[in-house]
Amino acid sequence: MFSQTELSDERFKDNHEDEPRSRAAPRTKTFINFISAKQRVMDNTVAGQVRKRFEDLSKLIELDISAFDMFDLPPVKEYELYIRSFGRSDTRQAYVQTRDDDVDREVQSEEIEVLSKWTQHPPDDETVVGGEGISVQALDQTQEVIKRTDPAKMNQFLDRVGQWLFTVLEEESGEADQQNRRDRESRPTASFSEGVSQLGSPNFLEGRHVLGLSFCSADPNSLLSIHSSPVDDSQPNEDLSTIRASSPVEGEKPAQLNSFSVVCVWNLSHPTYPQRICGSEMQITCACFSPTKASLVFGGMRDGSVAVWDLREPGSLHHSYQLGDQKHLVRFPTYNTAGMNECHQSPLVSITAVYSNVVGSLKDEDMAESSSGLSFQLASVDDKALVNLWVVAEIAVPEMAGSMNDLGLSPGGKIKIMKSSSIVVNNPSKYVSLSPEVKALDLRLCPGDLNHFYVATDVGCVVHGVRFGKRVYPQSHSSLVDSPVAIVSIDFSPFGQPYFLAGCKDGTLHLFNTNMENPVATWREFVSGESILSVRWSQSRPAVFFVLDNNSTVFTFDLVENGLAPIKMDRVTKADAVSMEVGGDPSLISPGVHRPAYMVMGLDDGSTEILTVSEAMREQQPLEEDFLATYVDRY
Repeated sequence: MFSQTELSDERFKDNHEDEPRSRAAPRTKTFINFISAKQRVMDNTVAGQVRKRFEDLSKLIELDISAFDMFDLPPVKEYELYIRSFGRSDTRQAYVQTRDDDVDREVQSEEIEVLSKWTQHPPDDETVVGGEGISVQALDQTQEVIKRTDPAKMNQFLDRVGQWLFTVLEEESGEADQQNRRDRESRPTASFSEGVSQLGSPNFLEGRHVLGLSFCSADPNSLLSIHSSPVDDSQPNEDLSTIRASSPVEGEKPAQLNSFSVVCVWNLSHPTYPQRICGSEMQITCACFSPTKASLVFGGMRDGSVAVWDLREPGSLHHSYQLGDQKHLVRFPTYNTAGMNECHQSPLVSITAVYSNVVGSLKDEDMAESSSGLSFQLASVDDKALVNLWVVAEIAVPEMAGSMNDLGLSPGGKIKIMKSSSIVVNNPSKYVSLSPEVKALDLRLCPGDLNHFYVATDVGCVVHGVRFGKRVYPQSHSSLVDSPVAIVSIDFSPFGQPYFLAGCKDGTLHLFNTNMENPVATWREFVSGESILSVRWSQSRPAVFFVLDNNSTVFTFDLVENGLAPIKMDRVTKADAVSMEVGGDPSLISPGVHRPAYMVMGLDDGSTEILTVSEAMREQQPLEEDFLATYVDRY
């Protein structure tokens, strides 16, 4: 018992003796680098973000696998290796099959017949094929047969003869004479006219309105008429971007002829059916002929584009449309500026060729020049009074497949239009702050100086501008009345005199001198408050001009007989007349040969009447050409 207690005391003592020793042992301090720890945390965070970005992108992106043969070594057969090592160079073992009873081994197949032939596309000459077994003589005979046949000349011949045959058949049937007789009995007669007739009415013109008329200055028998679509959906406030977006693509064939706006080219000697029918998907607002020959027709569109139809193109390049029991060949534009940034951005109101339309100015050399090549200028104006000048050029070698550089040119087309300059017509009125915007209503070039152009506006003045140059005098022509009245129509004297007429919306007619700002003569009360639609100078008498009002009444002025009022007033038609044009240049024919002068009236029912001006109103009186200057000095 004692021994156990003593041992336990000693063990307790030993434990207590060891405690101070352990407490007295030195302790070491550990240094922690917080910067490196923070950097490791940031690196782990960035690596985690990159890894997550990689996992997200790997689900969206699939990489293409491309395989490339860097080296290709086909296996070498033992026999080829033996031949390569011990055989002759450039030799190869060949196998042939023979019968077992043959002593010699040789090829048993028949000889293969081989013929060498060649062809070339595109051909450089008439012989496009050759080789063994082809007879060159037979090919030459075929070419001779082809040379004797000219489809283009045949189409031209049939086109010319067809008009004559069509007229002869109508005369033999007598239907045309009976119809004309009934028309003459039903229509009122005009005192200045000695006869009246009507253009034909083919079925595709039913429901269309006549929008405008224009004569060819080089050929008074050539007339064009502008017709609307059967359902005229023109809205003046419609956005042009919407119009262009909804219009059919150029070259796409519409389903029906009634979806087109058309321009009809007529020969007044054969007025039963138009010589040419020019169609467009966009509404045509104005049109004119080429200056020296009735071979081109230019049209201004509602979307601001300008188009040209080449009437010399063969009919095979165009499409015929069936309407009822009649088939009509419709020609589409040879060149169109639609879709180009350089065209107008609003509807066109007038388009004219830059040439001198002075009576007798077209010479024989000009006509010969027109047959060898075409190059002249064109002027157009939109309703926002922007005047664009264009250059018309003929392409020497047309491209039958179309042009990749000029998308406005149709395949096989020979005519193109290029814009040369633009002129903005500003409001010259002293009340410009009240109406800063100008709306153009008509455009004319001065026949005596083609550098000067005149624009009729809705602010009561005719703005004067030049194609080349900066300042002109006077800048505008207006009446003495301060209240602005829209000038709807202007026309120059076709005899080279510096005078032009201006018809106003309130029925007032002004006679201006190009060198004076105010009118030299004014007629106010002859239309009884009706609005003037058109004013036209006579093409055969310098002192005679005609005025059409919105009541379908034509007023005839003869300054030689009466300078204060019109000498004749005629209600020419029962329907409402919407346009008037006067044609007939007596100097274009031989001396001693009488050519009638025509007045053409476009009616709202789609018909067009032709009035033959009487002999008394188309033959000049002695010294009449000098009378106008005397009349102006008198009044």
